[in-house]
Amino acid sequence: MTGAFTGRAESIRIEGRRMSNRSPDRAGREGAAAHAAPVDGLASAAGAAFAAMPLGCVIIAPDLTIADWNPAATRILGFSRAEVVGRPPFGLFVPKALRDATRNFLAGMETDASVRSWTYVNRTRDGREVQCEWQNVALRGPDGRFIGTLGTFADVTLRERSQRRLEESEAKFRSLVEQSLAGMYMIDGERVAYVNQRGAEILGYAPEEAIGRRFIEAIDERDKDSVVAGGGGRTPGGKYPPRDPRQAGGAAGGAGR
Repeated sequence: MTGAFTGRAESIRIEGRRMSNRSPDRAGREGAAAHAAPVDGLASAAGAAFAAMPLGCVIIAPDLTIADWNPAATRILGFSRAEVVGRPPFGLFVPKALRDATRNFLAGMETDASVRSWTYVNRTRDGREVQCEWQNVALRGPDGRFIGTLGTFADVTLRERSQRRLEESEAKFRSLVEQSLAGMYMIDGERVAYVNQRGAEILGYAPEEAIGRRFIEAIDERDKDSVVAGGGGRTPGGKYPPRDPRQAGGAAGGAGR
């Protein structure tokens, strides 16, 4: 059983009924003994769950020192429980640049009843930087008094790195498409989901006007039947004059891509 849960059984209230055929003193002693077993069992189970959690778990005492630290926290950040208990997280896994922000964050937990999330860079025992996603909740005793903060965390470095690469790739693709001399569009069902600047110019719309419209609306009446027969613009190729909505019934001329 981990240290933070040892001796915390008083925070769990289990009310019992006094037996009428016993003296008050005897009933009280026997009642306390009877209740001690399930309370200790719950505390033991809580300690076992804390130790077995796949997420890193740390308990921060009101004085902002570490009261407990589970094996998953060791796997993620490299520090053993013996190295961190009794010490503040500052100078361990919290980078120097974030010490004041982290101190203020933890200090604010005393009056916060919500689960607070925070994703930031942590430093491992061997000096590496990992991105961790934290969920923090205040711990309170039976009387509602603040007794510490429970933080659970996961290493999301690979997820964050993949997300950044995806965003960078999308930005590069959008830049290439937007600068293309060819009109480009994407159709979702029958409606325009995306059109680049050149494509909008060919169709005779501003890009924001085209998005959400039925694609067939941009086609001249003389060509609608052939476009519908060819898949409503979803098949590759095919040349037809798009309708220019700024020229009443006029054709702008162009090629669909």
